[in-house]
Amino acid sequence: MRPTSAAALAATTGQWTSLLASGPRRGLPPARELFTVADLLTGHPRLASALTDTGRSATDRAELLRDLLAARVAAAELSPEVLDLLTGLVRHRWAEPADLAAACETLGRTTVLFDAQLTDQLDDVERELLALLDVLDGSAELRQALVNTRDYTTAQRVGLFEHLCGAQLTEHTRTLVTRALTINGRRPLRAVLRELIDESAARRDELVALVSSVVPLSPAQEARLAAALKRIYGTEVLLNVTVRPEIVGGLHIQVGQDVIDDTVGARLRTARQILGQ
Repeated sequence: MRPTSAAALAATTGQWTSLLASGPRRGLPPARELFTVADLLTGHPRLASALTDTGRSATDRAELLRDLLAARVAAAELSPEVLDLLTGLVRHRWAEPADLAAACETLGRTTVLFDAQLTDQLDDVERELLALLDVLDGSAELRQALVNTRDYTTAQRVGLFEHLCGAQLTEHTRTLVTRALTINGRRPLRAVLRELIDESAARRDELVALVSSVVPLSPAQEARLAAALKRIYGTEVLLNVTVRPEIVGGLHIQVGQDVIDDTVGARLRTARQILGQ
C-alpha cells in the first residue's frame, strides 16, 4: 500500500478503535460486515474505482457509497457505525482502487483483534494462531487440503477446519482463520496467518483501560482519566467505559492485570476490614 493509502488507513483506524473502545462492546459483527464489503469491492473493480475517483468530490463519493449500501443498512445487514466508517474511508484519497478493499480487510481484522483485547483473549488468539501455523507446517496433507481452491469450495475447506480445530479455539481465532480461508484464492493462507500473528503481537503493546462507572463519563472526564493513565503507564491508553449502576459510585479501572478499584463498594469493604480488625 502506497503512502497516500497507508495514511488514509492509519487515520481511519485510529478513529475506529477509539469508537470501539467507547460504549458497550460491539463484538465481531462489525468485522464480518467489513469483510463483506471488502469482498464486494474486490468483486466489482469498477465500483472501487468510482469510490476512489479523485475526479469526484469527497462528498460525491460518500453519497455514492451511502446510496449503494442503503439497502443493506435497511435490511440490518450493515450497521450505521460501519456505514459511517466506510463513508469516512471513501472521503480519503487512495493511491489505487484496490487499496480501498484492502483497507476494509485490514479494518475487519483490526476489529477482531481489538475485541479480543477488550475481552482479555488476545494472548489466546496469538497462541492459537501460532499453534495452527505449526500444525500446517507439520502436515503437508492438511495444508494442501485447506488451500486447495480448485477441488474444494470455501465452505468445504472451512468445514474441514471447523471439524478438526474449531471446537478448541476462541471465536476470534475461528473468525480470523475462516476469513483467511475465504480469501485464500487471493492471499496465501500461511502468509495471512503470519500477518495476523504479527498484528496480534503489535496490538498487545497498546493498552486498553476497562472502566466501570455508575454514570456515563463526560468527554472532559474521559480526557482527564486518559491523561492520568498516560502519566502512569507512559503511553496512550484507550478507554472502554461501561455503565454499571451496581457499583453505586466511584470508578473501577482495569488495565491488563492492574486493577484500580475506587468504587463505593470497595471503600465499604476496606472500612469493614478495618473495623473488623
